[in-house]
Amino acid sequence: MKLILVFLAVFASFVGVSQDKIMLLSGKVLQGKILSSDTSGVNYQYTKKGKPQVVVLDHYRIYSLDYANGNSEVIYKRDSIAGRNYTVKQMGAFVAGERYAFEHFNGTGTVIYGVLTGALSGLLIKGSSIFVAPAVIAFGFTTLIPPPKKINPEDVVDKELLKEKYFLEGYKRVIRSKRLGRGMVSALGGAVIGVTIALLTN
Repeated sequence: MKLILVFLAVFASFVGVSQDKIMLLSGKVLQGKILSSDTSGVNYQYTKKGKPQVVVLDHYRIYSLDYANGNSEVIYKRDSIAGRNYTVKQMGAFVAGERYAFEHFNGTGTVIYGVLTGALSGLLIKGSSIFVAPAVIAFGFTTLIPPPKKINPEDVVDKELLKEKYFLEGYKRVIRSKRLGRGMVSALGGAVIGVTIALLTN
């Protein structure tokens, strides 16, 4: 009897935390409760700081809806007039590549590189703040030069995706975006350090 009660308690807690998922075309996943999906968009509820929030998302931002009960629905539709030239399968692989990048790219190397190069630029310009912004932008774009780290096949559940070029394209898009963003921010932080040191030592 006790085992049955424990099982029911665990099952109830699992059901309570299970959530619907919305896969965006950006590769990001939103979790919450899908309230409705119609021509006006997708209404979903999520919790923020302990309070329920309701948001309406336009269909053009969404690839698919995955419900907690196991059902799923692909929202994306090919529309060449709207610039959506990928088929549903191609876009699915592209989004999966983006998602893989979000889950496996930490950007530590990019941050270290940005801080070091930013600090160096701050020292070289000897506190001339007018040149800081161009230097940060220039060093930020250099983060796009190295090719993205190769995908580890062991980390990909659906091995068929490894045969899809769109999976790799999605992966590269997110890596480049994250590298550029983190490179700019870290280079700016490094430049502040470099300029400060230059001013203090002058």
